[in-house]
Amino acid sequence: MNPGRFAAPPPRVNQPAAALRKPVELNRDVCLRCAKVIGSTPDIVCTKASSAAKCTRCARLHKKCSQVPTVFRKRLNRLTKAADVVVGYADDNPAKEPSAAALRDLQRRFTRQVEVHVNAANKHPSDNALRTAVATERLADGVESLNDILRFAFDLPSVTRAGESDDEDDDDTTAPPGGSGNQASQGQAGQTGQ
Repeated sequence: MNPGRFAAPPPRVNQPAAALRKPVELNRDVCLRCAKVIGSTPDIVCTKASSAAKCTRCARLHKKCSQVPTVFRKRLNRLTKAADVVVGYADDNPAKEPSAAALRDLQRRFTRQVEVHVNAANKHPSDNALRTAVATERLADGVESLNDILRFAFDLPSVTRAGESDDEDDDDTTAPPGGSGNQASQGQAGQTGQ
């Protein structure tokens, strides 16, 4: 058995590190509306009934219940950890007030950043569509390149897609190697007439 034949594949160097990371798990499952009030109500519980699409707070307020954008999950985890610390202190503990002030400051920054992000996404949905289209096009090019590599590796013929020719440089206006088609036919007519 050849040990080199079954060697491990090379590391994936061409992928960004963010694509290889696992998604961030939330410490506390809260919707965006409930996350915005953790600073003032650190013991808030965002609960959904099993069949409900909205949490109880959003349903009571008759508002949309949205998830926190994934790019803010780490920040939300920091916010909920700080809230858990504040809730863990007894009311007469002198460390509770500075922790609560730090939590409110963290809450203000979190809310401001999330609102900027959400407002930008709502104002420019075409930017998101454009990014998605570009990413899809890059993915399609990558898949096509992989197909070409596999066809070459296994000596398979190239695939002609509908509407494409085998050679993309061929078109009806190119002249044959001996000159234009009209000159060749005139030369043949001249030879037969002699």
